[in-house]
Amino acid sequence: MSFVGQRVTAVEIFAKLLTNYPYHPYLWVLHSVCKHLHKYRPLFHNQKVIKNISEETSWLGGSMHFIRDFLALDDTKPDCWYALTTKHCDDESGTAKVYLIPPEWVKRIVIINGEFTLMNYEFCCRQVLKHTDCKIVRCKSHSIKQCYHLDKYYFHVGWGPCFSRVDHVFVKLNVFVGLRQLSLMLEENKFSEPAQMIYALGQYDFIPYQQLDKETDKIVDVMYSGRYLKNILSHILVCRKCNKGLLLFLRLLDECIVRVQPYPDHKSDTEVDAEFDMLLFNAFNAPKDGSVSNIDICNDIVNGFFDKNV
Repeated sequence: MSFVGQRVTAVEIFAKLLTNYPYHPYLWVLHSVCKHLHKYRPLFHNQKVIKNISEETSWLGGSMHFIRDFLALDDTKPDCWYALTTKHCDDESGTAKVYLIPPEWVKRIVIINGEFTLMNYEFCCRQVLKHTDCKIVRCKSHSIKQCYHLDKYYFHVGWGPCFSRVDHVFVKLNVFVGLRQLSLMLEENKFSEPAQMIYALGQYDFIPYQQLDKETDKIVDVMYSGRYLKNILSHILVCRKCNKGLLLFLRLLDECIVRVQPYPDHKSDTEVDAEFDMLLFNAFNAPKDGSVSNIDICNDIVNGFFDKNV
């Protein structure tokens, strides 16, 4: 970049910088301080890996060893141009380092393959600590494992602040991670008995699935416990590989419930207070249900279930 022999303004220089480095954390603030530079703010059309994020000595005190990830804003300053986020070291020290990011990134930033990454959507239900109102940090890691299904509801647990309308039928289900995706799937598709089918998964009773007996070439009833089906659903909701089978799983369950009509009445209440990382891990591994540790959940259990019932 050269302006030799040219008469240029500061706005033109900053505009050139923003054009060449649209996602630079330190330059991002220029979009907000000058109305002439606002048009250079990039749109979040695609997932973007972010470099040049600098470490910061934050106003948060205490040891950073084995601390959970957090996002924070220093709201004691009149103009708070930067937020704070954490990233754990790659070694075994367990130390979390604090980094500066623009406040507009707090609902989009995660860590994928060890790199800070901006998503092309905003996550719901992300906790942002404030200097004047610093609370206990929720137990949620910013690093996303490749095996997990990632969407804007990834950090949503239970009902969540963005989802206040609670259907009591979900209470007996006791599935909290991925619940928002499940509720939207039920709303957007026409199932015959959505309330009964979800309630059935929270019970220990057996549900008859119709399968073709290859030896007799006849349709027979094969019994699955509600707990077994709930474990498969828990895994599907959080697994990147199996998540595409969610609608098929619900349609198969709906067909069974329509035939037997097992639960006409159900109502209860509950609250959710649990560690997110552990909920996610337990949901992903739920189909194992105490079986051998080296089993392939996706291929041996989930795909095996679909192969037998589709």
